[in-house]
Amino acid sequence: MAGRDAAPRRGTGAAAASCGARGSQLNDTGIPVLHTTINPWRTVAAQMDDSALVVWLADLKIIETDADGDDQISPNTRAVASLMREAAERELALRRRARARKPGPTGGLPREHHQRLREEIARRLDLVALIREGVPDLRRSGASWRGRCPLHDDREPSLVVWPERGRWRCFGCGVGGDAVAWLLATRRELDYRAAVTYAALRAGLPAAAVVAWPSRKGGRP
Repeated sequence: MAGRDAAPRRGTGAAAASCGARGSQLNDTGIPVLHTTINPWRTVAAQMDDSALVVWLADLKIIETDADGDDQISPNTRAVASLMREAAERELALRRRARARKPGPTGGLPREHHQRLREEIARRLDLVALIREGVPDLRRSGASWRGRCPLHDDREPSLVVWPERGRWRCFGCGVGGDAVAWLLATRRELDYRAAVTYAALRAGLPAAAVVAWPSRKGGRP
């Protein structure tokens, strides 16, 4: 199976790291509180590829500066966002110091073509409609949309969707990304290639642009 994007499967990744961090405690929403001795998001950050970390920081900046005009973001969510930011910045600094790179998956496509395809999906696909299929309580809040994240026991709600950016992020479990990341996180039957293909076709891209994947041996399927 091809590599995954920044979205862990249900019950893994950020939520599991939060619960398992030594010295951390959870409040009644299942979100780590600020007096932890260890930042649980550092483990999550270490598992993410370079581009996912950069985008994660961009998402956090929107929350911390209220750039989307959403005054419904709770103080607790902002506090968690601060912990996430520290973890992401620390991980990027460590990689720069070690001159290490962690590229994301491409499913076998040339990296530039894969990047253009993901950008075109984000530009064309109706992300709110896609996420609403699994989050019926998704509601507009300022320039974003908010709802309860289906990946954990969310009581806030903590899921934020930015349709203009083609991105989403849960500030309860930390999972986020684009339409492909949403499909990987919520639809267990899809592998990486299938998620990209489904998203591209749903976005209205020509089938020829997405179905000619290289085979695992380097040829054509």
